[in-house]
Amino acid sequence: MHTMRVYSVCIAALLAACKGVVEAPAGDFQSGPGGPGQSGSGGGPGGVAPPVGEDGRYICDTSTHGGLSTARRLTAGEYENVITDVFGLTPSEQYPGTYGESVTGYSTEPGISVIGEQGVERLLFAAEEVAEAIAPRVGELLPCASQADAACAESFLETYGRRLFRRSLTSEESTALIALYETERADGATFEEGVAVMTAQLLQMPAFLYSVEAVAPTGTDRRLSGLEVASRLAFHLWNSAPDERLLDLSTSGELDTPEGVRAEAQRLFDDPRSDRAFVRFFREWTQTTLLSSGEKDASVFDYLSDDFVASVNESFDRF
Repeated sequence: MHTMRVYSVCIAALLAACKGVVEAPAGDFQSGPGGPGQSGSGGGPGGVAPPVGEDGRYICDTSTHGGLSTARRLTAGEYENVITDVFGLTPSEQYPGTYGESVTGYSTEPGISVIGEQGVERLLFAAEEVAEAIAPRVGELLPCASQADAACAESFLETYGRRLFRRSLTSEESTALIALYETERADGATFEEGVAVMTAQLLQMPAFLYSVEAVAPTGTDRRLSGLEVASRLAFHLWNSAPDERLLDLSTSGELDTPEGVRAEAQRLFDDPRSDRAFVRFFREWTQTTLLSSGEKDASVFDYLSDDFVASVNESFDRF
């Protein structure tokens, strides 16, 4: 790619220090008994925790108490699904997975998503691979591509940046990315290369890489915003980012009522993409890993062919 790595390193350097944690004041219920990085969500009685019994467990009462939320990096499965759903591309295998041992057994556990310098480098390589694959397909992704101007590049950000960030880009983000595009064009890059470089940057920015919910004001709980509800629905039921419809509803107020949330949850349930989320959940819940023919001696287990292995894996997923 033209000069992609030069610009990508800037974002990569910032991510090296990013732990995927939103700091919150200690001592308030909204920061959670597990420490910083958790926020209250939901209409509660002034951020007061429910009573705790002798066994250390919270005691249910008639009040509504805010839940706790921890920022985390997208899992490898979520990343793959987002790239496929948004761009229709085969995702890069460079994206880093989890590190360490999970306490809960689930890949969505925030503590195993923290990455170091090597992981940041893999984020860079993954972003570059996807961007390089996008360059020859810009004409398919952008109806205005024949114009090959900054206005069309802005249209790309409005459509695909919104899908990747699960919200509209801020004016500062858009300005910085368009400036990068224009710098590339001035340096001799084609329109397609300029858009690809912007894509590489988008795929390394924390707004894409991390699922974060705002911290509640000190001493209070708060309700999730429509955009936060949309992201929760999509990642929980599709293992992916919200689609255009879900994002549109999140900003129109349709997800502010239980009825609106229920209707969209049913739509996501009915979509074949929900299979991915259920398979992921049940495999992790039952600790059933994918079987591989390379795990056994072929001379002893001669029936363990690739077709047999695929059949066993599919059998579990169907069940």
